[in-house]
Order: sequence, then C-alpha cells, then structure tokens
Amino acid sequence: MMEEEPIPTGRLKRATVTGMAATKLGAKQLAHLSKKALKGKAFSEEEQSQHEEELGKLIIKTLGMLRGTALKVSQALSQEADLLPEAMRKELAKACHKMSPLNRALILKVFQKEWGMGPGKLFESFDSEAFAAASLGQVHRAVSKNGENIAVKVQYPGIGATIGSDLRMMRTMLVDVAGRSGALPRRDMLSDCLDEIEERLLEEIDYRNEAENLTWFRENVAIEGIRIPKVFEETSGGRVLSMERLDGMHFDDWLGTGPSQTEKDAVGQKLIDFFSHCFYNLKRIHADPHSGNFMVLSNGDLGVLDFGCVKQVDREFPGKMMEALKAIVANRDGEHLEEVLEAYKGIGLYSENYTIDLYERMSHPTFGPLQDWLRLPYLDAVYDFGQHPRMPNANLRQSAKTVKEMDRLPKDYIFFDRAYNGVVNLLRRIGARVETGGMLWG
Repeated sequence: MMEEEPIPTGRLKRATVTGMAATKLGAKQLAHLSKKALKGKAFSEEEQSQHEEELGKLIIKTLGMLRGTALKVSQALSQEADLLPEAMRKELAKACHKMSPLNRALILKVFQKEWGMGPGKLFESFDSEAFAAASLGQVHRAVSKNGENIAVKVQYPGIGATIGSDLRMMRTMLVDVAGRSGALPRRDMLSDCLDEIEERLLEEIDYRNEAENLTWFRENVAIEGIRIPKVFEETSGGRVLSMERLDGMHFDDWLGTGPSQTEKDAVGQKLIDFFSHCFYNLKRIHADPHSGNFMVLSNGDLGVLDFGCVKQVDREFPGKMMEALKAIVANRDGEHLEEVLEAYKGIGLYSENYTIDLYERMSHPTFGPLQDWLRLPYLDAVYDFGQHPRMPNANLRQSAKTVKEMDRLPKDYIFFDRAYNGVVNLLRRIGARVETGGMLWG
C-alpha cells in the first residue's frame, strides 16, 4: 500500500477543485431540470434516483481529491436519512474507507510539534507502522515507559486546516442542489445540519477533548461488562492520544470466528444497554456507533472506542424522545396518531399550530412505514434483530415534502437519530436477540 502524502491545505488548490465540482454540479442540475421539464409526468422515480446517485458520485469524487475532513463530512452526511435521498447517501457512504498510511517522516513531524521529540523518546517502544485507521488519524502499537501496552492515535497532519473550506464547499454544493431539486429538504435544514457537523468536527480534531470524554465515560458508565480504555495523559496532546490497548477483536473479525447465538446475544445486550444508559441516564451520546468503534474482548466484555464525537443533549430531550417512542408503539392500531404528533411537537419537529389533518395528509404517508419499522423491537420483551428488516425507503418526492413540512430538525434529534440507527444496524449485523425495554423506557 502506498504511503500517504500530506493533505492538500492550500486555498488555491482546494478552491480550484471545489470550483470545478460546483460547475459540474450546476451543469448536471440544468440538464436534469431540462429533461424533467420535457418529459413532464413521464419522468420516473428511477430517473430521479439515478440523478441523485450521479450527484453523490460527483461529490464523493471531489471529496476524495481533497481528503482531510471532507471525507469525514461525507461520512456524517451519508447517515442523514431525514435529509438526503438514499441514492445520494449510498454514494457518500463510500467515503467510509481507510486512508493510506502516513510515512515515518510525517509521524515524526507530528510528535516534534507536540513535544519537540520523536516517539522513540516518549515510549519504551513504538511501532511506526499503523495497525488501524481512525476517522481523522491512524493508530500505532506502543509500550509505555512503565511497560503498559498502549494504542497511540496520531492525527493526519493538516487535517484541521481543511474544516472551514470543506464545510463551505459542502454547503455550497448541497444548498445549491436543494434550491433546484425536489428531492432535498429546505436550505435552512441542510445548513443547520452542516453547522452541527462543523461544531463536532472542531471538537474532534482536538484529541484533548477525546481524552476528556474517555476519562469522563470511564468514570461514569456503570454497566457490568463495558470496558472503556484509560488515557495516558503524559503522552497525549492535541494531535496524539495514548490510551490503553484492549485485548480483543472488532465486530467484523469477531463475527468471522463464528460466535454462538448465546455469545452474540450477550454482546448485543451490552451494546443496547450502553446506548440506553448513556442517553437516558448520562444525557450523552456516543455519536459514532459503527463496527470499528467496538471490540469484543477476550473475556467477553464489550470495549468501546473513539470518543471524539460525543453529543451532550439537553436534559429534557431523552424524556421527550421516550414519549415519542411510547406514542409510536401505542399507535400500532392507528388510533393514537394525535399523540404521536404531540410528541413530535414536544421534540420540536413541528410547530404548535401544525394540525393533525395536515400531518395525516402531508407527513404520515412518509412517517407511517418508518414508525411501523421503529415499533417492531418493542412489541415483545425480547427481540431478534437478526430478523429486523432494513429501514423502509421513502418515496423521494414524498420524503422531501415531509421534511419541508417540519418546523426544524433539532440538533439533539439529529445526533440521536444517527446514533440510534447506528446501534440498530450493529444489532442487525450481529444477529443478536436482546431485551429492548431499556431503549424505550430508559
């Protein structure tokens, strides 16, 4: 594998790439609108989906050229089922790949900037070849001066300098597309979402924040069988994070060993209990729940990694989400739709003057199938996520109309939705049978 060169941070170079992409996006949009106008009612959903896929491919190609936080932004947006159509999200999700490893000179440069010395003087031993890749950096094995096994996360040089320009680029691209496309939500909602992503990214590139999050969760998560690595403060800084190296396997590797159903159920229960405890009791969300951020340890415990993206929610929000989930479950017979709407108003998705007639006509055609899907795990005390269907795909035009009817997408809701769906997807992947009451009742 080729070693990575520094991330391009020059304004002129990045602006040139962005400008070319914006021009191509505009041309595609004009061609699409002309075709749509000519065909009229004969224009199909398949053609609309193909167009959104092409836009996604163009965006991801641009992000691949820029690298840096542009890819991280793409990963985050790929999870926004409430905002972007499926065809575009599928393309953006392809950014979830490992960057090529840094060469030794660049690794040395990071340590020199942090401490004025190389890793060889900070650790008893340091493996310059990375054994894993994180979202914004890569991870190396090391041994502390006291003989403890450590995982050292080193940030890709120059990645922080690209955040502002990358977010401006994404905002320009998507807001322009939203203004021309009936398959995207309002510009203000896209802008709010990108603002929140930028805020979290600015926190995430400072590894001192992640060190604080690790220590806080380690001290406050009181669940048997959950393991959160400790931080080695003396060899941690803004762009280097040293933490306890856990003995275990990431989910994909662990599933490859053929664990028994009992073992899968036990791991799944720990995962769902961790999410519920953090959200309902601690009012904080581990907002990046994918398979690479969890490990099954040799003793069966669940190791939780990467606390760079953490969201502290308003203290009243978990209770409001709980009421919404209860209303959705109670509406199994379709006779409690007003309670569902009132719960949505409590979250802030709809204004107080939004009527049930409007909701039934404009929003429920999209939300109904989604609520049916959300309700399934709570109809029995134990639920088999191995049988859980995929999230239903909404009609693109109807979904866009639904989002346009909303008052806003609260930031707490955006991160809860992303984390919740991430946990559900992991449980499906594991095929775990778990008690789900904690996800509903806290």
